[in-house]
Amino acid sequence: VRAGRREVVQRFDVDKLQLIGEPMRVGGQARNLNSRVSVAAAENGTLIYDTGTALNSIHLAWFERSGKRLESLDEALSEVQFSLSPDEKKLAIIQQLTQGIQLLFLLDLPTKTKSRFTLGQQTANAPHWSPDGSKLVWRSYLDGFWQVFQKSSNGTGEQEFLFKSNTPVGLTDWSVGGQFICYDARDAKGKRDLWVLPLSGDRKPYPIFKSDANGLHGYFSPDGKWLAYASDESGSYEVYVRTFPDTGNKWQVSNTGGTQPHWRHDGKELFYISTDRKLKAVDIQTGATVVTGTPHVLFDVPAGWEDFTHNYAVTKDGQRFLLPVKMEMGSTPPLAVVLNWMAEVKK
Repeated sequence: VRAGRREVVQRFDVDKLQLIGEPMRVGGQARNLNSRVSVAAAENGTLIYDTGTALNSIHLAWFERSGKRLESLDEALSEVQFSLSPDEKKLAIIQQLTQGIQLLFLLDLPTKTKSRFTLGQQTANAPHWSPDGSKLVWRSYLDGFWQVFQKSSNGTGEQEFLFKSNTPVGLTDWSVGGQFICYDARDAKGKRDLWVLPLSGDRKPYPIFKSDANGLHGYFSPDGKWLAYASDESGSYEVYVRTFPDTGNKWQVSNTGGTQPHWRHDGKELFYISTDRKLKAVDIQTGATVVTGTPHVLFDVPAGWEDFTHNYAVTKDGQRFLLPVKMEMGSTPPLAVVLNWMAEVKK
């Protein structure tokens, strides 16, 4: 079990399916990346975990279309989740405090100053800006539910509750005009479906379309009439475009696997990540139908990428990309070993 950034153990009754007694701390701090901690235990009482002291820290860096690396940002991320403001001057980032609480911060790119956005002990992740930059939306896990909130991006006023779900939700985009928020949600069987939350009327979320396949990474076109997304309906994930609201018409965009689509601001180009971890671009024309060109490689995605999270940004002109990269931090052995840890638990 993980508590904060330290590993703890707690006895478990397999008949009653419940924890027994109080948790005990085992070892020191463990590396936490995207809410995952690497730890393994053997039957002989040996515990091994990843301290992260020698592993690469995740930072963000700008890249040209050619793949040339430009400026790197100094802020280290505990979660590879971020969102670039519409004016491209601010970055909403997630960072973790020492007690394990993940908070939303705003990083001013011209001045490199950082300010805390979410307050208290509420964990936040998956931030997204409204199309006009006036608001931010994020999700939190509170009281046994995934809950979604919004708040003015200048920090004034109270946060507003939007909706809650008893299964994980992944916020992905906010439509032009601020009318809809797109997200994917898992059903009881673990399948992911694409949903939208209307921000007017009864504000009742609804699925965008029905499918037996997984759908994720929904991203609205700049005019709000189309939705790019990833689906595994063919047996592997590919990028598709369909009408919004849905009329049942869809077109496949990628040809060798793909996820995480982004539109260029003029709607004439789509970007996505291919299965072999390459950033690709494809020309696209939308009208009565959709016409796409042949996808072509821009550059290889740098080390530090995490699959199935919407975690890169594109400037409006499609000329620069903000991506996570790994930065070396040291040479200390990254693994820690604890011997005979079960003896303490049995006392």
